[in-house]
Amino acid sequence: MSNLINDQFLDNISDDVCALYDNKGVWGVIDAIQKEFGSDKVLYSKYDDDHIDTLIKLRFDSYCI
Repeated sequence: MSNLINDQFLDNISDDVCALYDNKGVWGVIDAIQKEFGSDKVLYSKYDDDHIDTLIKLRFDSYCI
């Protein structure tokens, strides 16, 4: 049962992050990483998907703690 809940929560996080990206672009995602987890968590990457994946992973990891 736990895996189903985690999968659903991960889907919800992914939807939220993708909506943020659609509304504010990659800078919205980068700002969210910096505000929620600190500037040291912001990647040096030219690929938008890397930033999106990072925010999803950080939010999911903070949920699991």
